[in-house]
Amino acid sequence: LLGAGDGAPDIAHADDGLAEEVAFAKQQESKHGWTEDQAQDILNKDGYNELEEKEENPILQFLGYFWGPMPIMIWIAIIIELVKGITTGDGWEDFGVLFFLQLLNGIVGWYEEMNAGNAIKALKERLAPDCFVYRNGQGMKSKARNLVRGDLIGLKIGDVVPADCVLVGPDPRQSCEVDQAALTGESLPVNKH
Repeated sequence: LLGAGDGAPDIAHADDGLAEEVAFAKQQESKHGWTEDQAQDILNKDGYNELEEKEENPILQFLGYFWGPMPIMIWIAIIIELVKGITTGDGWEDFGVLFFLQLLNGIVGWYEEMNAGNAIKALKERLAPDCFVYRNGQGMKSKARNLVRGDLIGLKIGDVVPADCVLVGPDPRQSCEVDQAALTGESLPVNKH
C-alpha cells in the first residue's frame, strides 16, 4: 500500500473499489507494516516483486540469424551457386564466398546481441529500484523486489512507484500525481486517488 503524508499511512481510508487489497492490508497491524517474519512468509508464498523474464535458448537465438528475408535470399544464392558448381564445375568460389559471408554475418550478429543483452542485464542489476517500506513498526530502505502484498510504502516527490499500490492516508480526498509516460505514453502526470 502506498503511504501518504507524514508517518505511516492509515489504511482505514483506502478506496472501496480495491476491497481485496485493502482487506489484505488490514490483516497487518495498522500503521506498523508487516513484521519481517510475516513479510518473509508472504514472499515465500507469492515470490519476488518482479516480472519473470523468459530466457531464450542461445542456440535458437543463433540460428535465428540465418532466417529472415535477407538470409533467405543469400541461402537461395548459395543453393544456386552450389547447383551451378555441381553441374558445370564453375561457381565454387562464389559459393564459398556467399557461405562464408552468411556464417560471418550470423556469428557477428549473435555475438553483438549477446554483448548488448549482458550490458542491459548489468544495468538492470545496478539500477534496481529501492523503496521506503514500513516493517516492524519502522520505516526502512529495501529493494523493491522484496516488497510483498500489503506492504506499507512511503513515497516522496521524484520517487519511482515500486509496485502496484493503493493510495491511503488520513484524508481520502488526497491525491498523488504520477508520471506514467514510460508506461502509457501520457505526457502529463495523472492524478491518483
